[in-house]
Amino acid sequence: MKTLVYIIEDDVDILSMLATLLLKNGFEIYADWNGNDFDNKTYYGPSPDIYIMDIKLYGKNGLDLCRKVKGLDAPKPVLLISANQNIAEEASSAGADAFVEKPFDLMYLIEQLHQLTGNLKQHQNATGLGNI
Repeated sequence: MKTLVYIIEDDVDILSMLATLLLKNGFEIYADWNGNDFDNKTYYGPSPDIYIMDIKLYGKNGLDLCRKVKGLDAPKPVLLISANQNIAEEASSAGADAFVEKPFDLMYLIEQLHQLTGNLKQHQNATGLGNI
């Protein structure tokens, strides 16, 4: 069974690139540009295995969403992404499992996902990718 990753990112170019990259690397994804489907995807239906979310979203706050995930009966890993230089402090305060500062190396992001999900598969499909 594939790992279901819920991506919340308001930059549609980054969202599209992440979705394509993760699909090519064997993940199942749900992409959301503003977090409006967060409650439906988190509390109803198939629950994501891991979350990737930007901190600053249109109309939402990724730190608040991270805290909601961490407050669940069965919390899931959260990887926060942001261009904010204080991301380490903010991610820690929200209970995030990992963070990646923009711009980020695509291979590093995939490695973080594999570590957080305990997935030890080789990630050969992602070779040759640079930074975004």
